[in-house]
Amino acid sequence: MIKTYVNQIELEFGTGDIGFNSGNCIENGRKIGIVGFYNQDPREVGEDGDIEVGQECSTEDFPILMTFHKKKA
Repeated sequence: MIKTYVNQIELEFGTGDIGFNSGNCIENGRKIGIVGFYNQDPREVGEDGDIEVGQECSTEDFPILMTFHKKKA
């Protein structure tokens, strides 16, 4: 579950209720990698999430985004 507090956000894994997807986009002319996390209904860990492979989505669909600006990141 994704829990939001005043000064931090906590991701508590283990019940299959956090989905995540990855992708990339162009920001300021540079390609960056993105991993987005979202809440979903609990399911077996490892089962498909609510967002299907290849499904187009917006970064606004994810309350938490991790961005990677270097290939080694």
